[in-house]
Amino acid sequence: MTHLTKRNGVYYFRRKVPLELRSLYQGKAEIIFSLKTKHRGEAEPRARKLGVEYDDEFAKARAQALEAIISTQATQFPSAPAAAVISSIWAEQTSMTEQTQAAELKVQWPAIIKLHGTNELIYLQDHAAWLSDSHLQAMHLTAGDILIDSDGLCFKAGFHIAQNRNGGFMATGKRLALQQVIQLVRMHAAQDGACCVAKLHASSIAEAIAMLQP
Repeated sequence: MTHLTKRNGVYYFRRKVPLELRSLYQGKAEIIFSLKTKHRGEAEPRARKLGVEYDDEFAKARAQALEAIISTQATQFPSAPAAAVISSIWAEQTSMTEQTQAAELKVQWPAIIKLHGTNELIYLQDHAAWLSDSHLQAMHLTAGDILIDSDGLCFKAGFHIAQNRNGGFMATGKRLALQQVIQLVRMHAAQDGACCVAKLHASSIAEAIAMLQP
């Protein structure tokens, strides 16, 4: 999507602001401004570049909001069960992600499994590891457990629903941003007793997942 519109022969960049982030943009429902060109060939690459920049900006804003939620809940409800807190945050964050068409997509390995109701993450190097991990099979994964691949795509992880008759994984229609995956890794590390988890950073989702490699 190039987020282009045209007024009086001039191309404009136009991008909707996610509802949950509008308070950060003076309540604006969309961002729109002139690209100062009447030539589509010039406007399209500019708009694509701006689209990527705003994707990153929105992802960072959501990640900061998540950190604020964690900090607030830890202060106000220090005795709250960790699983309940993480489950609530996970539900909120996944609802913020861009929706893609649910389809049979190829998992980009390595990947992680996000267990429902906890901050536990399980690293999987490849498809063979998925099939051969006796620990996973014994856990009886359910529809609430999610597999997240190196592109941030989310798939159903329950063994009884994850794979179709052709052996492909079923996408949930959600894609996580880099900052969201990093935040999941930080919460997992905190559970394991790691300190300074806020310093954990990665330049890609694959790199973030690799931090969980045994």
